[in-house]
Order: sequence, then structure tokens, then C-alpha cells
Amino acid sequence: MAPRLEHRKSIRGCRRCKARKVKCNEQHPQCSSCQRHGVPCEYPPLETRAYTQPRTLQRRSPPPTLARGLPSPEVAPLNTTDLRLMHHFVTATARTMGTAHVPNVGAMWQVAVPEMAFEYEPLLHTVLAVAAAHRASLIPSEADALRLVHRSHIDRALRQHRTDIARLNVSTISETLCMNTILLSMYSLMLRSEPSPSPPPPHHNHNPNPNPTPPRSSGSTCHAACAP
Repeated sequence: MAPRLEHRKSIRGCRRCKARKVKCNEQHPQCSSCQRHGVPCEYPPLETRAYTQPRTLQRRSPPPTLARGLPSPEVAPLNTTDLRLMHHFVTATARTMGTAHVPNVGAMWQVAVPEMAFEYEPLLHTVLAVAAAHRASLIPSEADALRLVHRSHIDRALRQHRTDIARLNVSTISETLCMNTILLSMYSLMLRSEPSPSPPPPHHNHNPNPNPTPPRSSGSTCHAACAP
């Protein structure tokens, strides 16, 4: 009798692969298995794949021999959703940057920028916001949940960024601050390229406003923060 093949389970894969209990390569927007079978590929929402109680990334103190001379940045701990977003930035978002196909530039977005983000909290929040906005554009089923996530991160990034810009001088300018400004501009452009939400149904009243004021673009705040 031939040996029985074991199932290769998929933990974070699409619904079809999980139902079939096979390995999913988690490629977006359609995994290889669903492409091969010509069937729709659907991923569970982001919040259902996260732990019920988000675990925080515990920072361990480096050994005494390594601690000397190293910076000790005060960066907020990350939960599992943030870790997934950082993974998405490195493996997907970074590849969409203009000249990411150039080896040195690709390494900058995939390696150098995440390392800089862990040293400068506003940049970390901006990176996570850009990753969440990019992922939301790829996976409509996660868009609503991710919209709340990237708005929360960008608000925190902007608050600190404005403070740092206000006290900017030759001695305080840094690569991390410049990179944060660049990514804030990219985030703003990503929001401007999003389709506008459907307008609410008109209210039936006795004095309707024939020329309602259009809502302000959500990306305008980012442009204002990026100004020198």
C-alpha cells in the first residue's frame, strides 16, 4: 500500500486553499492554486486573521557588549496587524516604487527604509500607513478595515512630523526626516488616486441646497505637512 500523503495546511491563505487544506502561496490578488484551477480567489478579512488579543513585539535588551554606542530609539511596540503590514511593505509595496527594479534602489525600499523606520517612529507610522493603503487597493474585502488602520497611523505620523518640521534646522535635518517627507507625499498621491465613495442619497426637504460644497480631499493634509 502506498504511503498516505499528508495535507499541507495553510494558516493565512485564501479560503479555498484552507478549505482544501493545501498550502497557499498567499499571492495577491489571486494565489497560484486558484489561478491554476481557474476559480475565484478570496482571502478572509485582515481582522479575522489577526489574533483576538494582539501580541506586542517585545524588545529584548541587547547584550552589554553590543549596547555601547547603539541608539535606543523609543518606538512604540507593534501588534500582529502592524507586523503583517510591515511584511506587506517589504514584499509587495516596495516593489511598486518607481525605480525599485534597480538593485540598489530596490534594496533601499526593502531593507534600508524599514530599518530607518524602526529608529524614527513617525517614519514607522508612515510606512505602515502606506502599506495599509496599498494593501487596501489590492484586496477590496479588507479595504474598510485597512482604511481605519492607515488613517490612524498617518494621524500619528503627522503629529510628530509637524513638530519636527517646526524645529528644523541644519543640525536637526536627517535622512529619516527626509524619507518620511517623501513617503507622506506618496501616501497623499495614493489617496488622491482612490475612487471617490458613493454620495449619500439626497435628503427630501423644503430647502435643498442645489450646489453642495464638495468634501475636502483627505490627501491635502499630507501635502501641507510635507511643505518645508
